[in-house]
Parts: sequence; C-alpha cells; structure tokens
Amino acid sequence: MKLFRTMAMLVAAIGITTTTAAPAMADTGVIATYHGKRIDLSKGWQGAQACAEFAVGDVRCYDTAAEADMATRPAGEVAAKGMWDCPGTWVCLWQDENYTGRRLQWSAAGTKKLANWDFRDKTTSVFLNRVQRGMEAVNYRTLGLDDHSFYCASCAYDNLAASGWNDKIDEVKI
Repeated sequence: MKLFRTMAMLVAAIGITTTTAAPAMADTGVIATYHGKRIDLSKGWQGAQACAEFAVGDVRCYDTAAEADMATRPAGEVAAKGMWDCPGTWVCLWQDENYTGRRLQWSAAGTKKLANWDFRDKTTSVFLNRVQRGMEAVNYRTLGLDDHSFYCASCAYDNLAASGWNDKIDEVKI
C-alpha cells in the first residue's frame, strides 16, 4: 500500500510538471509614430484610422486614409477611393467590407502577427497592389493544425466572408 501511495504521488507530480510549464514569451506590440508620439498598436490605435509600415521598425499612423495616402504615394499621384486607396507595391488590409474602415498596410516583406498590430481577427477586405509575391494568411487553431489561405499578387478581395475567412486572419506572410 505504501508503494502504491508513493507511485501515485510521483505520477501526480509528473503530471503537474508537464501541465504547468512556463508560458511562451508573448510577442510585443508594434511601436508606431502617431501625432509625434510613440504608441503600442497592440494596445489600440489611439484614434488612428490608417497605419503603414514603410520599412521594418518604421511604422506611422494617420487620422485618415487620405493622410496615409499622401504619405505613401509619389508626389502628384492622386488616390481613388476603395481598394485603390492601397498604393502600388503595398499590401493593404481593411477592417470592413468593400475596402472601408481602419486600414493597415505594408511595403516591407515578412511575417506580421496581427495581434501585435491590434488587427487579429479583424480583417474583412484585402488588396495586394503589387505584381509579385502574394500573401499567406494564417488562422491559429486551438486544436489541430492552423488554417492557411493564399492570396495572389494584384488581386483584390472586397469581403472575405465569401471564403469563410472574415475576421479570422491572425498572421500574414508577405
């Protein structure tokens, strides 16, 4: 009986050890410049409606999409509304359908974890306004394998609900 009790305590101790492992390091939010101040996008956009990553580590936010357009387009180029708000060579995500709502955009390639940008599970419209390199979207799953969806270069998606991906993108690889 004593041996059984000792074995039971050992099994319980091992079980506790495997279920209480240290949590993985959390990613930090993306730091952006907005009205001359540095903000952590993972904690909210502080009123900004458009944020753009010009290069890795150079993220700027704007009150309106029009302000972002002026900053991201060559001088003299006029932006149209809708998906054409997304400048050439950029990848743009919108929070709402038909290319409306908050807009997040990148010109720099890489993996973007959308929680760090306060955009996880918030994408409804996508436009890849460039001729090369598409985008891979990832939906993290609690059980099983993550879902992946691929978007082609020079393609526009006005409402991801049709594909079952509305408000499900957690990470993009561009």
